[in-house]
Amino acid sequence: MRISGRTFITFIVLAILMGLNNIYSTLLTGWGDGGSIVAVILCVIFLKRKDSTILTYNLGQTIASAGGSVGFTTAMLAAVYVINPEWNPPLLKLGILVMSLSTLGVILAIPLKPYVVKWFFPSGVACATILKSVTAEDPTEEKRARKIMGISGILAALLTFPTKVSFTKGGAALWSKLSISKGIGLSLDPLLYGIGIVIGPRIGISMIIASLATAFLLIPELASAGLESQIGDYVKWIAIGLMTVPAFTSIFFSFHFKTERKLPKMFTPREEAHADRLTPLDWRLISIGGGVALVLSCWLTWDIFGVNPLLTIGCLLLGGIICVMLGKVASETDINAVRLGAIIILFVFSLMVSYGAVSLLGLAIVGAAIASIAVDLFYDLRTGYLVGANPRHQIGMQFLGVIVVSLVTVFFLHTLAVNFGFGEGKYFPAPGAIVWSKMASAVASKGASISAGVWWALGISSFVGVILSFLENHPKTKAWTPSAFAMGIAMLLGFDMSAAIFLGGLMRFFPVWWAKRQGEEMKERINGAAFMAGSAIFAAAALTGIIAVILITLGIVHLPTGH
Repeated sequence: MRISGRTFITFIVLAILMGLNNIYSTLLTGWGDGGSIVAVILCVIFLKRKDSTILTYNLGQTIASAGGSVGFTTAMLAAVYVINPEWNPPLLKLGILVMSLSTLGVILAIPLKPYVVKWFFPSGVACATILKSVTAEDPTEEKRARKIMGISGILAALLTFPTKVSFTKGGAALWSKLSISKGIGLSLDPLLYGIGIVIGPRIGISMIIASLATAFLLIPELASAGLESQIGDYVKWIAIGLMTVPAFTSIFFSFHFKTERKLPKMFTPREEAHADRLTPLDWRLISIGGGVALVLSCWLTWDIFGVNPLLTIGCLLLGGIICVMLGKVASETDINAVRLGAIIILFVFSLMVSYGAVSLLGLAIVGAAIASIAVDLFYDLRTGYLVGANPRHQIGMQFLGVIVVSLVTVFFLHTLAVNFGFGEGKYFPAPGAIVWSKMASAVASKGASISAGVWWALGISSFVGVILSFLENHPKTKAWTPSAFAMGIAMLLGFDMSAAIFLGGLMRFFPVWWAKRQGEEMKERINGAAFMAGSAIFAAAALTGIIAVILITLGIVHLPTGH
């Protein structure tokens, strides 16, 4: 298959954009992964119409989502900045470390390819469905899809920029938040509404419930009990309790209650042809590259985080085992539990060595990185299998994506840390980084940093979360049960952002509810349109936000007051 030079350059740009997009959205909201679906949307928007074949789109999706996965891996490093805001690592070495780990992640996925392409992967099927839709022979259907995503993206970009910058030093943004009452407001950032549209009303309702309970019940009760100085710890650890243990049990319950999934009739996957297989030369090059990446990973983890190389090798092996487990979980439940992989590694190695929080985080990131990259490739290989792509071409694009994006994302993350900051009260709330940093500090101190009251709160919230995870997966209750993970995220984000995501969920609910009354075909049509619009809003708002922070860093516009 041949692609034009212009399309190839577009692929590279999309991979970089997805890497930056995932750092931005993960630090802002806590939502971030490889982003295969968003990558598809970007390909549809940016590729020339003459290159709009389903195989070209799939290659673009593969390299862009590879960049997104590297972005998520890099965003994990924000936890170190939360622990030590003055952290100033050697950026070139750190970028090479991320590149080496990402390369090992791609290599890890290759021998598993014949198996994983047969697993279901709901998001992989969704990507293939979108690709079928936007490359449909019916020009009306293709035009409709492009129009929905194009208009949604343009509006999101136009509405995002004024929320992120001030045109005068020390001034406020043109609009950023609608104040409702003292301490309560509504964020006007389109990114949040896009997330709400994509994830739907149940998650939005979960978030608004948790944010209201935190603001009007939990915090006042803690204050009246004389625990004002510990309010932050209580809120963070209750959120961690809702986001960690229940996620593990949710995986168990998902498998217990799972129902058979059937492919849409539009797909007739073909068996792998001989020309699709890697050649002996390919395997030699991969082996050499893997050996170099392994050596670099061990050396740089020791140099940057002070971790023994033998522990790094053990961490990589554990990450490989976790990768297979997480891949199977994601294929059945669509839960990409890479964060949980990092937590497992964190706890396992905290029992083996007496390292500080930063070194333990370094180990967690090493293992989680290769799992993150490999699981991301599983999704894309599944999509390629469904649309008839050549997996050899996909693997090549995945290598290219992770190599190109690694250095860019590390420098971008450090720029954000220096100029904007991560954590509570900062421009980027970084809820995921707060969770990892808190857990790393706790295991490094063997739990001594947590008071008895906080331990009780953590235990109770974990228990409540486990009950919710059971109800979330039970066939009779899953449609209306609040999400424990979403409630934890909401506690870290606060009411303003949670309310915006909630309203985004309603924007999807009401049109779909109306369409359902018109028949199942209309419901599916409107639901698909809403999903495409939400994804386009999410992508456009994140990319506009990235442009805004770059312009602020360069001094062309200014950081609004209040950030």
